[in-house]
Amino acid sequence: MRKKTKLKELIHKAQSGDKDALNQLIERFKPLINKYANRLGNEDVSSEIIEWLINATMSYKEKESCVKEDFEKFVNNNNDV
Repeated sequence: MRKKTKLKELIHKAQSGDKDALNQLIERFKPLINKYANRLGNEDVSSEIIEWLINATMSYKEKESCVKEDFEKFVNNNNDV
């Protein structure tokens, strides 16, 4: 069984250009992405959330970030999509 990589490690690897790490991040958040996309009733929202996740990953700074709160703000601001 493959050991689950820590989230921070995946983020740092993705920021260094590791596409596999970025894909692992997307897959790890896929259930949450699908949950919010289904809640909003729009399949296109999944793409927007994935794009947001990629941008958030690339701009993440450990001491400044509150990813969960930022994600919730994104979803709440896009309820009318």
